[in-house]
Amino acid sequence: SATVGPDLTHVAGRLTLAAGALPNTRGHLAGWIADPPSLKPGTNMPANALAPQDLLALVSYLESLK
Repeated sequence: SATVGPDLTHVAGRLTLAAGALPNTRGHLAGWIADPPSLKPGTNMPANALAPQDLLALVSYLESLK
């Protein structure tokens, strides 16, 4: 299990993200990576300023983790 960041084991196979706060869709996953506090106030994860192509590449990779 994760000790510093979120546990991404089988993240693509999960029905929800953010401890059940969001449905696990491509859009929510991208939003969660880019700006977690906007989707789940109080989260300790910081926003990430990724270039759009890098964000899409990361989302595609995470969607492969079934």
